Amino acid sequence: MDSRTEHKVDPNNWIFPIQVLLGTVRHGEVQACSISKVPNKLRKPNKDAYIPQVVSIGPYHRGSKNDLLLMMEQPKWNYMLSLLGRSLFQAEQEGRIQDGPRMVKVCGDTILEIEYVVRASYGGNALSEPHELAKLMLLDGFFLLEFIHRLYEYKEALKAGKHGEYDDDPVFESHDKVLSLLSDLLLLENQVPFIVLKKLYRKLFPVPVPVEQDHRVAILAMDALGYPSVVPTSGAAHLLHLVHLSIVNHEDRKKTRQALKELEHCATRLRARGVTIRRGDTTIRPEDKSREKQFGDMFNFEIIFDNGVLEIPQLRIKKSTEVTWRNMIAWEQSRIVTSCKLTSYALFFQGLICCTPVSYTHLDVYKRQFLCSVFPRLDLLYACLLYTSRCV
Repeated sequence: MDSRTEHKVDPNNWIFPIQVLLGTVRHGEVQACSISKVPNKLRKPNKDAYIPQVVSIGPYHRGSKNDLLLMMEQPKWNYMLSLLGRSLFQAEQEGRIQDGPRMVKVCGDTILEIEYVVRASYGGNALSEPHELAKLMLLDGFFLLEFIHRLYEYKEALKAGKHGEYDDDPVFESHDKVLSLLSDLLLLENQVPFIVLKKLYRKLFPVPVPVEQDHRVAILAMDALGYPSVVPTSGAAHLLHLVHLSIVNHEDRKKTRQALKELEHCATRLRARGVTIRRGDTTIRPEDKSREKQFGDMFNFEIIFDNGVLEIPQLRIKKSTEVTWRNMIAWEQSRIVTSCKLTSYALFFQGLICCTPVSYTHLDVYKRQFLCSVFPRLDLLYACLLYTSRCV
């Protein structure tokens, strides 16, 4: 459907969401209903894990009364201006004639042309007025693209022992602020369709390749966030999905759908039956060394059971790990054809710890085996806190 046909449909008509979703069922670059509300069943144990604390992206948390979210609206406009500056500079370098106001209009028209696929990503019900939706996608899309550029530059400056060049940028005023914002950008309810980022980037920084072969945004984002790049990236629904593909790895992301059942015996019972539990090899692979102190969370799923020995790799915890893990699970549970590795990993730990309050016997096991000493009562995901390199 082209944009002329789309705008003849009344957005308030009950049939409109159905038309929207049908128009994207076989779209190679979009997944319908991919940015959904987290079900109460998953939300209940920790509601704050699904709500942005620093920046709102997309329609779901727009208009929030959270003062911190409101404070980020002005920096978004500054980022938009900066990204336009990058585009104009490249155009000058390449001998192209380009002006800022015209480029904004071109980008806005581009979003209007894909209005249907944007709506479909939100289940067909996102904001009734086309131009309001386009304005939101334009502002948030520009912000994300400029943030990714700045994050990459910030990371490179840190590696070089410098403080970076954004001292007057409220987003980069502290390392904790950056981590908090990154955590917000990996919330399921806080996404924009990845096709929006790709389309905008192609207008701002044109290249003579088809959109499905243009992986520049994905590669830049993964480099900035500290995750291995995943190519091809066609069909990535949003930034959270892209990171999930990177964590799970491209080769086996469609091999299994159903989450593995949790262990039938906890650590104490396994030990009583002669099973030795120990931490796996903690040697960091060469490809991960550059990521160790970066912003991405590293998940190692190489759990090995051999000759009565259960080896579990160490999980390195950052401030954002629990929130990211919860939202990864929410993403896995929202799709039919998606690997459920993170769900399975959480269920494995839940079974290892048991659902009852942790006993002193358990504490003793984990003190000796995993160098951890304090454990709260564990729900589905608190198990991730057991395997932290911060524990002494």
